[in-house]
Amino acid sequence: MLWHVPLTSAMVRMALEATESRRLEVMGYCGDVVVVSRMTAWLEAYGMRNDVEVREVGDLAGFVGDNSTRLVVRGADDVIERLEADLKVRFDSELYVTRSLPYYCEILHPLAGKDRALAWLAATMEVDRRDTIAF
Repeated sequence: MLWHVPLTSAMVRMALEATESRRLEVMGYCGDVVVVSRMTAWLEAYGMRNDVEVREVGDLAGFVGDNSTRLVVRGADDVIERLEADLKVRFDSELYVTRSLPYYCEILHPLAGKDRALAWLAATMEVDRRDTIAF
């Protein structure tokens, strides 16, 4: 499925290196598990709120490899806004960078995303895109 195109190891390393100096919480989505370098109270609560396993793995880059569909970086709204802008300039078309919430910056494979999934689904079902909506 287009919206679950995995990040490559190189993409994960690039993204993690770009966020490293900012000391933000980074979550890697690997199947049904969210992996993190270091567990925090917020991450534990995130797992409970979303009914997902959050696993502390230490070296996130070494663990995630080619198994991650996205990285989510969490921080203060203004910090995430600057991060998103910086990453978009730095990685242009190498990574798909977006903010799903004011305090989340999501990093995905450039071929991933709900917009691409919706376009594929509409084409497959022969539905005009003007007759679709995503949320």
